[in-house]
Amino acid sequence: QNCKVSRCRTNSGMIWQKNTAYPDTRFGSNRLRSDDVGNNHTVFNCISSDNAENGFDISSGGVFKLRGNVTLDNEQAGVEVAGYPRDVKIYDHQSINDDTDRNFGGSISILDSRDVLVDNLTVYNPGSRFITILGDAQGIEIKNSLYFSGPDTDAADLVLVDKNSNYDEYSTVPRPGSTPIVQTP
Repeated sequence: QNCKVSRCRTNSGMIWQKNTAYPDTRFGSNRLRSDDVGNNHTVFNCISSDNAENGFDISSGGVFKLRGNVTLDNEQAGVEVAGYPRDVKIYDHQSINDDTDRNFGGSISILDSRDVLVDNLTVYNPGSRFITILGDAQGIEIKNSLYFSGPDTDAADLVLVDKNSNYDEYSTVPRPGSTPIVQTP
């Protein structure tokens, strides 16, 4: 709560990630093992800026609640959710000038994940796209959000969904009673 991380030169600002695989020699098995970060993580009112990769990198675990955070000027995504984390909820997030390298992600990048909710996201001036959804991502919901292009925003997709994917469940059709995405001139 109330943390600030800035200028991580070779990595993301805040990271939840499995450790590197190591030999588990207990019981004579010698199998490779990597440990998950577990469940029940809360990040509230934090700022992650000017990092070499993502502002927040959630690549392991489950039951994440991110509320009222800000990411800005990160070279890749403001928030990356990848590596099969489960039950990730991102509320009231502000992303400013994320994806400065214009090569990955935008404000939110969702890859190989389960049950991700993004509610009340405000994005200004992302590099190459606003939101990216790739790979085996299931149960993704994005709602009540505002997107503003700026002087560094390339002509890009509002939400990039992996067009080369073999998964049929992706749909950009609004649900009954919801408001479709409208682009203003």
